[in-house]
Order: sequence, then structure tokens, then C-alpha cells
Amino acid sequence: MFSWKSCCSGIPQRWVFSILGSLGICIGSVYQVIISITIVEMILPLEESFEQKIDGTCEDKSNVIIINKTSVSFQNVNNSSKILYDWDEYTQGIILSSYFWTYSLAQCFCGIISERFGGKYVFGLGIFIPAVITFFTPFAISSGGSVALVASRALMGIPNASMYPASSTLVSRWTTSAERTRIGNTVYAGQLPGLFIGTVVPALIMKYSGTGWPAVFYFFGIIGIIWFIVWCMLVYDSPEQHPFISDEELAHLQSNKSMEECYYGTSPPWKHILMCKEFWAFTICASGSNWSYYSMITDLPKYMSGVVKFSIEDNGYFSSVPYLFMWFNANLSTWISDKAIEKRWVSLTNIRKIFGTISVTGPSVFLLLASYAECNKVWVVGMFFIGITAMGSLYPSILMNPLDLSPRYAGSIMSLGNGIGALVGIVIPYITGVLTPNQTIGEWRLVFWIVFIFSLIPNLIYLLWFNAEVKNWNDLKTIRNKNTITRNNVDIELEAIIR
Repeated sequence: MFSWKSCCSGIPQRWVFSILGSLGICIGSVYQVIISITIVEMILPLEESFEQKIDGTCEDKSNVIIINKTSVSFQNVNNSSKILYDWDEYTQGIILSSYFWTYSLAQCFCGIISERFGGKYVFGLGIFIPAVITFFTPFAISSGGSVALVASRALMGIPNASMYPASSTLVSRWTTSAERTRIGNTVYAGQLPGLFIGTVVPALIMKYSGTGWPAVFYFFGIIGIIWFIVWCMLVYDSPEQHPFISDEELAHLQSNKSMEECYYGTSPPWKHILMCKEFWAFTICASGSNWSYYSMITDLPKYMSGVVKFSIEDNGYFSSVPYLFMWFNANLSTWISDKAIEKRWVSLTNIRKIFGTISVTGPSVFLLLASYAECNKVWVVGMFFIGITAMGSLYPSILMNPLDLSPRYAGSIMSLGNGIGALVGIVIPYITGVLTPNQTIGEWRLVFWIVFIFSLIPNLIYLLWFNAEVKNWNDLKTIRNKNTITRNNVDIELEAIIR
């Protein structure tokens, strides 16, 4: 009879978890961004011709547009045609933001659920349910138009919100303190290949599949369903529950567990968390980082198409390739961070602040510079490349903060802090849609100035408030002992008064 233990016990199961977890976040990130590139091919372009061009946009000589107010035939050099929808900038903003309506709010509960019941199925269903919704999205649009698309995106945001809270819980249970940053980065940085794949592959599918944008949703829906089956077979909530982990690896994980080990069924000390300035430094800085990040993933393809006038294929390449550099930077920053701490060149707190500043303020600076490059495509692409690459330093810095503050309650801290931070994703596409009705460079420059301001201020707060030391409320015994001491002191004082 086939035995998993005899077959696979020699494979380090913590790395099986980290690789599959990284793939899961990769797929989940694809679901976040594919609408940003597909919507470019789904909507009616602004009415213009070779001779007529709106001031503040770049010249486009690749497209001939024949206008019909409800749908159009869009004829390019490939002579392909498709049905487009008459969705204005406001409607597009609602579509792009609808995912974040529920994503940000649902995160506040995902960490608590994963800590209490385990992260395996919370994380797994967070990919599987969006996969099913993604597969049926073309049917929803054909029957309900933009309203159905908004509803689908909003529904998708609920389970997809579990990605980071549930993975934080799993990382805390599948790592020792020495491996936490490295394995955590492997899992979290799966987002970056996802952003690349979710931008460039849809462009290629739409160009070469012959069926247009619906094929994008079918393809990625099936991928997510297959991943879920493999995840359920190979990953477990903790090393102790794993049926075919080697005795050596189990002993390694158990013997090297730190005092802050995470346990099931313990309620987070919310009072202490909410009164912790380091928690708020993480939350505020996550908001600033998300402002740049969501501007990149939701608006960059629109800027490349509407202002710089890249074709759909070039748009896919230039909007996605920077995420590979971001991924390389995430791994490089992690290596530098680990080496600096190991050699005691700098404290953990300071290395978090250094890379946190690079990841939060850096992208907004280069976004702004890209708008001043105007129609110089080389400079525009170069500025976006540098800005998105800088964002990779987020992974060994801000995303590690919940594990820094409390390994035991990292899932809850991640879910609450990142959930609050993700609220900016609701307003960014809407603000962008309102401020860029004509898709001009001047309109977009104002958008990028707002991104810069709302990243700089949180970064300053992070530098002033954050400290990477594990908090005493991470250990329930410490809290209970303090409460006992306080009660005893009160009793002694009352007894002295009575006497």
C-alpha cells in the first residue's frame, strides 16, 4: 500500500508549506489584478482619431476607433474585433474598488478565525472560492453587466482577505525564530510573481487566444481550483498534525520553538494591542504602503494605456515586468536584513525602519517623477521600474512587523492592521476615476502628488513610533501575573485603609 510517510518524509515539510503558500498568495494576487488589465480591453476608449488628440495625452497611431455609444468594434493592426462596454471613468473606479470594499473589512476577522481553528482551510478557501468566482465572471458580466461585475468582485474580496492573516498564523507555527524572516518572505513574496503573471499573461491570452478577455477568467479560475486540491493534500495546520513529517524535522521545529509559541483557542489581548503605539505605527505605515501599492496595481495599466498609449501587449509587459524586479528586491532585501542582523551591524528595529522607508516613500517618489517625464516612454517606464522595485523592501520590513510584535497573535495583528490599511483600496480607484476624466498627464500628476503625501506622512510616523521588540502581552502569563500583582497591591492598600 502507498505510504506518504515512506515517500515524502525526507522532504522538509515546512518548505513544502512555504512553497505552496507562496503559490497560493501568487494566485490570490492574480485575482486582485487581472481586472486592472482586462478592463482596458473591455471598455469603450475615449473618442479620438489620428488627427484629434486631447491636450495632455500622448499621441497614439496604433488604433482606429469606430464609435457606437453602447458597444464598438475596435480595430487595431491585428484586425481583431470585440464587444466593448460603455463604462465611464466613475463606473470603472467603482469596479476597481469594489474588491476592496469587502477585502479590507473581512481581514479584521480572518486572523482570529485562523488562530482559533487553524490556517489551512481558512487560507485554502481564500483562494478556492475566488477561483470559482473568477471562472464564472464572464457569465456574470454577460447577464448583469457592470453591476454583476461589481458584485462578483466584492464577493471575491471576502475569502481572499484571509491570505495574509491565515498565512501569518501558519508561518508562526511552521518556523523557528531563526527561519521566520526567510520562510515568511518566501510565502508573502508570492504576491510579486502573482502581480507579474496577473498583468502580462492576461495581455497575451487576450491577444492570442482568439476568444478575448473571457478566456483570462476561465484560465485562472481553473488554476486556482487545481492548487486548492494539492494544498489540501499536502499542507496541515501544524507540524504536530502532519501525518508524514519526518521525526527529525518535527523534533527540530519543537525543540527550537521560542517562548512565544502560538496556541489554538486563545483570544488576543485586544486592549493591549490597541494601546500599543508600535501596532499603530505598523497599521498607519501599512496604509501608506497600500496607497502606493493599490495605485500601482489598479491604475498603472490605465495610465500606460490612456496617457502613454501603449498597446495592450506592451501595456501587459511594461506594467508587469517591474514586479519581477520587485520580487528580486524582496529576496535581496531579506538577505541583507538577515546578514545585517546576524553580523550585528544594525538592530532589528533599525533594519525594519530602513527597508520600510525604502518600500513606502520610494515608490511614490518615482510615480511622481514618471508624471513629469510626460510622453518620454523610456523615462516613464524607467521611473515605474524603479518605483515598483523599491516596493519589494516591504517584505522583510513592514510585513514582518506582526511577527516582530507578537508571534503568538501575528494573525490577528496582521488581519486588523492590514485590514485597516486596506481601506485605502476602496477610495483610490474612485478618487482616480473622479480626478482623471480625460486621462491627461496633468490630471494624473495630481493623483501621484496625493500618493506621495499619503506615503510620506505615514513613513514619518513609522520612524518615530515603531520598535521591533516582542511585546510582553504576547505571553499570557505575563499579563496574568501583572493583573495578579495589581489586584494584590489593591488588596493590601484596602487592608491598610481598613486598619
